[in-house]
Amino acid sequence: MTSPKTRDQVRSEFAAAGVTLREWARVHHVSYDVAKAVMQGRLMGARGEAHRVAVALGLKKGRVVAASEFMPPPPKQRGSRRLTSIPGGRG
Repeated sequence: MTSPKTRDQVRSEFAAAGVTLREWARVHHVSYDVAKAVMQGRLMGARGEAHRVAVALGLKKGRVVAASEFMPPPPKQRGSRRLTSIPGGRG
């Protein structure tokens, strides 16, 4: 597996391809502001959209999965349980 790229390497690739960060963000359906913050080092890409941007740019190793695919399903709702008597109590 290849090691993550540096921000300077990514900038050089954008320059060589003649693509702006704004164009890249639009094509990849991510916020330009988040992509810019990742490229400037203000966001590290720990989670959420910043993580997706960092992985897509090759700045970090990782995988991009939809939250619905990663999160466990919510617990099933049970009917309400009524306590009819309290042990050691009245009733």
